[in-house]
Order: sequence, then structure tokens, then C-alpha cells
Amino acid sequence: MDITRKLAITFGASRIAYAVALLVAPGRAAGPWLGSSVEKGGGRVAARALAVRDGALGAGVVTAAATGKPMRPVLAACAVSDLVDMTATLIDRGALPNRSAPATVVVAGGAAAAGVALAAASSE
Repeated sequence: MDITRKLAITFGASRIAYAVALLVAPGRAAGPWLGSSVEKGGGRVAARALAVRDGALGAGVVTAAATGKPMRPVLAACAVSDLVDMTATLIDRGALPNRSAPATVVVAGGAAAAGVALAAASSE
């Protein structure tokens, strides 16, 4: 297995880990990003829905990388979802915790860049 596929597996596994954290403890996992709204009600529902999205994307990346299937489509989907998270955060940054926007630019922007880089480096 080449290094790009190994890195993609790590990338996908990190998404799965975040998804598990969002499912088990949405307030703790998403609170720094979204604030206290994820402690109950609709915010908690949205955090868990995000968990399913990230978990599915991560599983798609891991499966494609581990089985030798094309990775670009799922890596592109990861990058788009991360860019949407970043953009939505920047649009509503005034309603979020003070550190949310800069942290999201770093984390989601970095994840989007990683997804694009992995897609570009993949051989298919």
C-alpha cells in the first residue's frame, strides 16, 4: 500500500473519531465550535447529524483507500463539506464563541486542504 493510501486511511479515521465524539458527547465535542446550543435540543440534533456525515465520509475514505478503489470522489466530498463548515462559521461568526471562527478556519480549512492534497496525490 502506498503512502497516499496510508495517509488517506489516517485522514478517514480521524473523521470517524470526531464522529464518535460528536455522537457520544455532542456538547463537549462541538461546544467550542458552536457554543452552548449543542448542549440540548436542536443544537444537539445538528451535532449528531454532523457526526453521521463525518462518519460516513471517513468510512468512505478508509474503505476506498484500504481496498484500492478510487479515493478522489470521497476526498472531494470531504473537502467540500469542510469548506461549507468553514464558510458557514464565518458567515455566522458573531453568534458563535469568540475563538470559533479562527479555529474553524485552521481546522476545517486544514482538513479541506488535506483532502485536496490527498486527492491530487492519488494515482487514480
